[in-house]
Amino acid sequence: CHILFSGGILRGYNIYKSSYHNIFSGQDGQSARETPVPISNTEVKPGHVRGSTGEHPGNRGSCPPAPKIFYSLNDSKDMRTIALVSGGKDSWYSLYILLQQGFEIVCTVTFFPRNPESYMLHSIKTQLVKKQSELANIKNYTFEVSGEKEKEVEEMKEWLKKIKDLEKAEALVCGAIMSEYQRHRIDMIAEELGLVSYTPLWHKNEEKLLKEIVQSGFKFQVVLAAAEGIERWKNQIISEKNVKEFIKDLKKARANVSGEGGEYETLVIESPLFKLQSF
Repeated sequence: CHILFSGGILRGYNIYKSSYHNIFSGQDGQSARETPVPISNTEVKPGHVRGSTGEHPGNRGSCPPAPKIFYSLNDSKDMRTIALVSGGKDSWYSLYILLQQGFEIVCTVTFFPRNPESYMLHSIKTQLVKKQSELANIKNYTFEVSGEKEKEVEEMKEWLKKIKDLEKAEALVCGAIMSEYQRHRIDMIAEELGLVSYTPLWHKNEEKLLKEIVQSGFKFQVVLAAAEGIERWKNQIISEKNVKEFIKDLKKARANVSGEGGEYETLVIESPLFKLQSF
């Protein structure tokens, strides 16, 4: 679906005092855990990508169908919503779509995996979500998790339960596009916590989506270029000016255009919600 923007005014966009707060120890500026752990800028190893087809390790094999708790964006307005944000294009664009539809984003939640080979999360420049959220006037909570398969899902659920209770949240939004592995687990977390799960980018045409994102005023940096054939794009800024060339190289490399297989990772540096001055 195409989202219409009117004069830059975001309907339902509530302004919050910027906060990066350890809600359980009362300390500002630290990861929300009893013993704060520094956030590192660890890169995912190229081996995270399986071959040149963009297959994410979590996509192999079969998994049970995800719970049917996805609703149309028109079903609910002004829902208090938690946004799972890694700092990249898909999570921020998903958040933006819900803002346009009148949802109330009460906070962003970021999970930093100690294991860079996490099936659910990426770790590159996730520490900058704090600044992104601050500039967007949205609270951010950051938690460290193990990054170990399945264990990290339980850890995410435990932290999200605390945030749900604290913020009186009703819904959860994430930026999944094609990964059944990731969406199934996010939907299971939402179902167990009594949250409505929204994935507004789910199964959208990936090439059209990438163009739509930059046409909507987003610019992002390629912080990881793991697929063979796209190395020259590392640290480059993708915008309307070069997105077609970027897509051309991705196709030539037989890489997933959205990067869902770990072929590349991104950091949003500019959007209708914020602009990073340093990254």
